Amino acid sequence: MNFKILIVFTVFYSIINAQTSEELKKFMETYNKIKVDQEANEVVKKGIDSEKDLEDGPVRLLVNPGDITKYYKEKMNVIQNEISNLNDLINISDSIPPLSDFGYDFFQKRDSIEYIDNLKLTDDYILGYGDEVIITVWGQVEHNEKLLIQRDGTIFVKNVGLLYLGGKSISDAKQYIYDRFSSVYATLRSTSPRSFISLSISKVKNINVVVSGHVNFPGNYVVSPTISITNLLINAGGIKESGTLRNIMLSRNGVVIDSIDLYPLLTGSNFIHASNFSDNDIIIVPSKGSTVALTGSIRIPGYFEIKYDSIKSLLSYGGGKNSDAKSELFLFRKNGPNLLINENDLNQKLLI
Repeated sequence: MNFKILIVFTVFYSIINAQTSEELKKFMETYNKIKVDQEANEVVKKGIDSEKDLEDGPVRLLVNPGDITKYYKEKMNVIQNEISNLNDLINISDSIPPLSDFGYDFFQKRDSIEYIDNLKLTDDYILGYGDEVIITVWGQVEHNEKLLIQRDGTIFVKNVGLLYLGGKSISDAKQYIYDRFSSVYATLRSTSPRSFISLSISKVKNINVVVSGHVNFPGNYVVSPTISITNLLINAGGIKESGTLRNIMLSRNGVVIDSIDLYPLLTGSNFIHASNFSDNDIIIVPSKGSTVALTGSIRIPGYFEIKYDSIKSLLSYGGGKNSDAKSELFLFRKNGPNLLINENDLNQKLLI
């Protein structure tokens, strides 16, 4: 269950959950009228001394006008103080801008984001049906051939024979091709080789990746294996505000092989390190984790999702404090004691 912590740098605020300034004003007016009516009724009740005669039946009211006036003045002072407190709350409510959830607007700008899937393949990329490879031999022996990997994962090279590349990583395929070619061309494997060989990928196959969970358009997507996690999520319409930005899971063959945190990218603090996609991978966006409200003298106020973060790291997500901020900050907890924290203690205070 989510909890919220409010961090304020300069002013101590009393918080009224789910109350707008208009609602507070209406409540104040209604409260004022009801309070006066109730106090008037109490005065009349307390001023009545009923001495009902069983025979005559009259009721005698023993009320001192001076006591009524004094009582009214005392009660009106109490009511005026309470109304003043309500007015203070209204002013505070008007001065605090509404907070939004951090990071989700990145996906709302999908029409303005242009991207090209031209990332370089890493050596752990798995070759398969639809990939096109180029085998080049140069030196004493010259050979150049562009070949498409067939459905059974094979290619055929004249003078060398049938090569099985499907399911092999680029790194393994390079060694495999070198071994097969060097058995035919001795100049490749001598102590002073006079021929050399290389393997490159000229065209990559499209793969199927399923995007599920808290995204706007879940489903199956046919994409290049070089696509990044952010561009894939943009294709899926972005993450809903009910979804996490910090624990996106990559599942392969029924096993979660990676967990992606988007905050380093969204805050500009680091890069995203994610595994490459393979055919039939599944991206799962679970529900959002616990959040913290960051407000006051901070550059980027808002609600931030937390993941075993120190307060110092949380402040960095918010862009750091403003130049006029004081050194202390207030930590308001929904369940637990409120804290006044000095900057020297930021690393030790974990938001869990």
